[in-house]
Amino acid sequence: LFGAFTRLSDSGLGCPDWPGCYGSASPIGAKAEIDAAQSTMPTGPVTRGKAWVEMVHRYLATAVGVLIVVMTAIAWSLRMKAASLSPWWATATLAWVIAQGAFGALTVTMKLYPAIVTLHLLGGIGCDGGRGGELGVVLDGVGVAIRRKRIAGEDVLISDDAAELRQRVV
Repeated sequence: LFGAFTRLSDSGLGCPDWPGCYGSASPIGAKAEIDAAQSTMPTGPVTRGKAWVEMVHRYLATAVGVLIVVMTAIAWSLRMKAASLSPWWATATLAWVIAQGAFGALTVTMKLYPAIVTLHLLGGIGCDGGRGGELGVVLDGVGVAIRRKRIAGEDVLISDDAAELRQRVV
């Protein structure tokens, strides 16, 4: 969702290099470069506001990526304990998000080349599944949610449908 805002606010090149912003981790460290670009072209692709929008987009995407890496690690570690939990959904989601990140990097480094922008957009729509944004990716990526239930004095892992869990969360 924030990617759409980034695109619609024309902030896709707010920081024209990748993964940082003029070699810095945030627009704060790139203040001089951003100010120089903005003074040259006041309404151009690089302004302080656009740089922040672009970097917040990258920070959020990185956070989602980290959550999916954790989700995948948990899914693989639980695969023997919960027969109903397939780690392959989480793994497929991780591969999809890695590809999406690569297209994001290419979108910036190839200066918004239309075919790459389109693939990045389609990747985001596919990742979202048209449902719940990043929360939908995390919940649908696993395919199931695991909870503990006590049955006959023994802890048992029970799986719930992700759509049902998402309705309870959202």
